[in-house]
Amino acid sequence: MAKTIKPLVYQPKALIPGYKIEAGLEGLYVAVPDRGYKGKAFTIKYWYQTFSQVTGDKVYGWIEKKITDWQHDAVRFRRFPDKWGRGTYTLAYFKVADRL
Repeated sequence: MAKTIKPLVYQPKALIPGYKIEAGLEGLYVAVPDRGYKGKAFTIKYWYQTFSQVTGDKVYGWIEKKITDWQHDAVRFRRFPDKWGRGTYTLAYFKVADRL
């Protein structure tokens, strides 16, 4: 039996406003770690909740962005030490939307 290859998907918990990353950046960004995603194609999926203006019910929408290369598609990078102080990890910031 052949092994099935699942597409790589990253689902963030929250979107980051651009001004928190660097002064002057606008829009909403997602921070993706290098471990497991660097050098691979993957998809960012973010689900959010809004209210319908017609009925007033909860409506769920999503933002989906395909990333072909972690290194070249990122807008900014940040390097952090790990919590034990033995190594570092890198976060890449990808712009996913101007606003919700």
